[in-house]
Amino acid sequence: MVKFLKNLQIIIILAGSFSLSAVESPVNRGLLCGRLTIAPGYLTGPEESAIYLSGSSEYFLSSILSLRSDGFFYVGSGANTANLEYNHQGFLGIMFHMNKTKAFDPFVGFEPGFAIVKSQAPGTVGESAVSPVILLQAGFNYFAVDYFHFFASLQYTYGSYFHSKVQTLSLSEFRISTGLGFNVNL
Repeated sequence: MVKFLKNLQIIIILAGSFSLSAVESPVNRGLLCGRLTIAPGYLTGPEESAIYLSGSSEYFLSSILSLRSDGFFYVGSGANTANLEYNHQGFLGIMFHMNKTKAFDPFVGFEPGFAIVKSQAPGTVGESAVSPVILLQAGFNYFAVDYFHFFASLQYTYGSYFHSKVQTLSLSEFRISTGLGFNVNL
């Protein structure tokens, strides 16, 4: 995890240096962005890894504020002893964008949401539960051309799975999303 964070830091620094020669920022009111990627997650409680199919849409209310929704579809776990059969999540919140002079667009945000969770613990067969979760996220977009952008973000999800027949499971985890997104000015 530490190695990944160092690599992400290097990518952010390099992307920032490229922004000196980039086109003017397309980030303004009416910009609509969409993203789809595979996002690895690292649960902090049970110390497991998870894989998600991640999608997001974002609408810019102004050059510094956007409304964003994120969805995570649980694909599987990296461990043979996974505590969860699935952990699908949905979020809706706001992002604050900090740099509007060039195509490099760093952001931070907060999104409350829900998790649809099913435990693999004995006594919970066939039972799903909905749990509240909160997503904190920081990252950047790099708008190099009119309809595409590169993105990278680090997300932290906080929440717990409560069930009367098993002990409480932490849903807290770090996730990483990178890839190519699409955007259009409405």
